[in-house]
Amino acid sequence: MCASSREPSGRAAALTRALPTILRRSRRCSCIANRGGLTRDQSERAAAWCESDPAVQMLRSRGLWSDLHDRLAAYPLYIRAQEHSAQIRRAVLQRYEQDFAEGRINLLNCSTTMEMGVDLADVRLVVNTNVPPALANYRQRAGRAGRRGEPWAYTITFCRDLPLDRRCFDDPVGYLGRPIVAPRVWFDSAALVQRHVNAALLAAWLAERGGTRVTGSIGAFLGAGQTAETPVEDGALGDAFLADLDARWADQKVDALAALVGGTALAEQSVPALAARTRAAFDGLVRDWRTEHRTLLDAAAAAGDKETRQAMELRAKRLAGEFLLGELARRGFTPAYGFPTDVVTFREPAPPTRRRPQRQKPFQARNRVAFAGSGHPGVCTRGGSGDRRACPQIRRHPAGVGGRNGRLGSGRPAHSLDLPGMPCL
Repeated sequence: MCASSREPSGRAAALTRALPTILRRSRRCSCIANRGGLTRDQSERAAAWCESDPAVQMLRSRGLWSDLHDRLAAYPLYIRAQEHSAQIRRAVLQRYEQDFAEGRINLLNCSTTMEMGVDLADVRLVVNTNVPPALANYRQRAGRAGRRGEPWAYTITFCRDLPLDRRCFDDPVGYLGRPIVAPRVWFDSAALVQRHVNAALLAAWLAERGGTRVTGSIGAFLGAGQTAETPVEDGALGDAFLADLDARWADQKVDALAALVGGTALAEQSVPALAARTRAAFDGLVRDWRTEHRTLLDAAAAAGDKETRQAMELRAKRLAGEFLLGELARRGFTPAYGFPTDVVTFREPAPPTRRRPQRQKPFQARNRVAFAGSGHPGVCTRGGSGDRRACPQIRRHPAGVGGRNGRLGSGRPAHSLDLPGMPCL
């Protein structure tokens, strides 16, 4: 029997029969849902209707109407939130901003990009989850509220257990009374200026060759090979750049470099000297990167088991696939502009198959961190509680020691860390 031909029965039948009556009587309440919710009088009439309407009372007696339905009838306040950050595509952000302006979204969880000229009307409350680092940052964020003639606006700042936050909490007037220092650029750092010289020379060299893709990888630029037998392929652009620097290609960039380093710590340096510093910095980067990549390929070739070989090959592939521009900045060849340039990674000290069986020790939850062998490499849980943290040294115990969620008792292998009297780092 198809669903459309079924007759409702029981509780569903009662609700089906009562709905037309409820809808007809609810119109008499004149409680029209709108963007701003109901007025106090409308909410009181809606609440009285929920308590007195016979159809509602019948449904309530049958368990088909609850306090949740009462709240819906009174049109309670709601929060619909969306993220607003640089990680979201611009087209999506524009849709969120439009929905916010029209009331379909009433909470935006924003990153510091809100300081960068995002113009939103009808912002009545700005909440800072920590004290902004400078008064200029605070004013930029707080200034998002109360624009375009809104009748009222507030800014709330939560002070966390951090030095700056504590000082602001103890003396908010002192924080708000700080002078705003004009932005400055320091030219007395030779290393910083040299990174700009490096970027300028590389950009000019690439432009003469037709440019390159912004999403290009460091491996493609340095000619990364796929195997330990051929770790470097011929014809790499990085080698061509070094060759042109050796051939004094940079001598034709005298005017551009002179304008770049004028008034800086490198103003007295000649163009050949600047090019030589660029050549030395890039040559060191190439050597270090290729050594790191070749080490991974050699480790993959020497691996005695499939698991370790695949792990080393994956790491070599990831290293070669890193963005060229990001790697040049992270390794100090081009400016990083204060952004984070590195992360701490965890590496197992040896392949699991080469480890000797360990003597079983009694489990102590306070000083052992364990996770099942099927868990994430380099991530552990303290006593199986789900608090994931990176551990400096982990070993694998044989079957029978590991257990469910890193506990003892099952026959699965587990990784564990013994740190007597010390917390997990």
